[in-house]
Formats: sequence, C-alpha cells, structure tokens
Amino acid sequence: MSLIGILADDFTGANDTGIQFAKHGISTVTILNFDKAELELFKNVEVIVMNTETRNSSNTEAYRKVQNAAKLLLNMGFPFIFKKIDSTMRGYPGLELLSLMRVQKVSVGVITPAFPANSRRVAGGFLFVNEGPLKQKFDKGLNIMQLVREQAKCKVKLLTLEEIRNGVEHVRKFFVDVIDTREETIVIADAVCQEDLAVTSDTFKEFLPQMVIAGSGGLAESLLVSSGLRNKKNILETPSERLLMIIGSYSPVTAMQIAWLEEKQQVEIITADVPKLVSSESMYEIERVVTLAKSSLTSGNHTAIVLNTLSKAESLPDSLELANKKEKNLILQALGQITSEIVDSSLVGALMLSGGDTASFVCKKLGCKGIKLEDEIVPGIPFGRLIGDKCDGMYAVTKSGSLGSYDAYEKVLEYLGKNNLEKR
Repeated sequence: MSLIGILADDFTGANDTGIQFAKHGISTVTILNFDKAELELFKNVEVIVMNTETRNSSNTEAYRKVQNAAKLLLNMGFPFIFKKIDSTMRGYPGLELLSLMRVQKVSVGVITPAFPANSRRVAGGFLFVNEGPLKQKFDKGLNIMQLVREQAKCKVKLLTLEEIRNGVEHVRKFFVDVIDTREETIVIADAVCQEDLAVTSDTFKEFLPQMVIAGSGGLAESLLVSSGLRNKKNILETPSERLLMIIGSYSPVTAMQIAWLEEKQQVEIITADVPKLVSSESMYEIERVVTLAKSSLTSGNHTAIVLNTLSKAESLPDSLELANKKEKNLILQALGQITSEIVDSSLVGALMLSGGDTASFVCKKLGCKGIKLEDEIVPGIPFGRLIGDKCDGMYAVTKSGSLGSYDAYEKVLEYLGKNNLEKR
C-alpha cells in the first residue's frame, strides 16, 4: 500500500527522513534510480524516498528534476508527497517546493527546516543552529523568508511561534485564510522544539490535498506521529563483522567528529591523499589505501578511510566543495573504486558512508539500487540494508557531513556493538 512519497535533494538527507517512518515498522526504501522497471520492484513498499541529487544543480535543473520525480511518485499511486529539505537550507528549498506545488496543482506550500534534535531551530522566520561548528555561521540567523522569496519569487508568509502556541485551532484558521487568497504562497513555520512542529503537523491532515509540505527529519517525525501511521518497532537482525567507514565529507562538523574518533582510538584510520587522488598518481594511491584497509580489516579492526584535507582540519564549507567539478568527480570515483575493491574482499560486515555525494556515488558504484531503512542510531543517522548486486543485504549507515554531535561516530560503534557487530 503506497502511503507517502518523499523527494530529497541528496542521499543522506533522503535516508535521515525516510528512517522516521522505517523505525516504526513502516516499510521504507530510498531508491537511487528513477528507471520505471526498477520502480516496479518497490511497488509494495509503503514509503519510497527518491534522491533527485539537485543540491548542487542549476536552479532550472533542480526545478525540472523535482517535477519529473513527483510525476513518477504520483503515477505510482502515492497520495501524498513530502519535500525533504536540508536543515541548513542548502540547495534550492524554496524553488523545489514551488515546483512540487505546481505539479500537484496547489497554491500553498509550508516549509520549515527545524530539526530540534539536531539543534536546528526557527524563530521569527530565521534559522539558528545552536550547537557545534555551524553555530557561529548561524549566530545571527539565516533569513529563510528572504531566501525562499528570492528562489520561488512568490508570496511568502510567516507562521510565528506565538500563533503556533495559541494552539491547533488558531493555526487551522491561519491556513484557511492563506488558502482562501488563492495566491501562490509559501508559509515559513517557526519551531524551536518538537512540540511546535507537532502543533503545525496536527493541522496538516485537514489541508493536505490543498497544500504541499517541506521540511527536514524533524517535521517528518511529527507528520508520522500526527498521521497515526506508526506500527510496531522493528526487530533487528544485525551483523557480526567489521565496519568500513568511508568519510568523504569536508564539513567542519565531520572534522570535529574524526578528531574525536582519533582520540578514542576505536577505529584504524587510513588517510587518502587528495592531491594524489586528482593526479596521475591516483591509481597508486587507490592501491595503497585499499591494501592498508584490507590489512586493517583482516586484523579485526573497524576501519575508516578519510581524506587528508579533513584529517588536518583544513575543512571546506560543504561536502567535497573543491575548486572545480572535475576534481570533485575524481575524488568520488576514487572513493567508489576503493570501496568496491574492499567490499569484493568479503572482509566487510557493514558500511558507514558520510557525506551525501559520497554515499550516493559509492552505492551506485556497488551496483546498489537503494537502501531498505530499518532503524535510527541517533537523530539524523539511519541504519539499514543495501539492495542489489554485490552489496545486496549488506548493512549500511549513512550520515550527512553537517549532522551529528562530536561523538557521533562513537555512538554508531556503540550501537552496532550492542547489536552484535563485533570484531572477529
């Protein structure tokens, strides 16, 4: 039975939203390809998450890709499409929401990147990140209303904290008034805690045919609760082999997390040399990294492959945001090749992929068609099984480069350890 279709602009974001449904026993799959024949394989899945890979696209390409993906989901019979956006408003959240509104022929969209469990809060139409390396960047707040207005070029209204805290009936009247104008309007919803999101979500049930919803994992969780769709908790069967971590994010958050992992000495860390990966020495550097990783895994160690720019804390603002697209693609190809060769050795029980571009590219290199989501380790870090080809059934964890506390990787290891992921 088709319940909800989700459109995300990158792979890790797709997973951290889909897991809000999967962890409550609702069958959920993130798919990598939009091929109609492959989509038929998932026709009995309750929630399908599509990754449009539009965060770094042009605005016209982002608009078109969202339209095409939305039409596929509607043709598959999904009655409701949720637009997943980045919790720090990267990409084209306003424009992509407008694209989805027009496909569904509705005049009102609602957007909030609030994800309180990951310190993302919205107040007065401004986004604040309250903890971690991104705190300073968002110290004065990001003006969501201005950003959405510039992207969508339509009317923008604010649903304030005061209005939300006046209760569901007050919020309901707010939406009735907006819908009655019949103008293309995007509503920015404040939320500083999960209870604020819950109040807004509780009003959506009445208006969903007349509006489109966009948000991060925080809003997805509230939608699930208000819909009453929750089933029983998944009973997990977990692996008993070593973990291979492929960390391709240049986020300062990831740099902090790797530093903590190095300090704890729980994982063998192998550093890949970025200048060599984008030069004629790439083949030799790949061979060196693969050899070291296989040796580490054979010795029974959980193993992480990181990029040397990151390990030296020379972090860049976003995942693999290098001087040009060619260099970025060369690094992704190298990480994909490294992962594929190591997985072929049958030494890996589970993969952890950090960085949206990295996770998507590596999965495709492995011939993966998607990921069946099963549980959430900590907010924003999902756990599941890969689908297709050499990786079929392999356990996987994905993480956005900009999400998680300083000890996020340690928590992943603790979770997998408690669920019988042990060194041999």
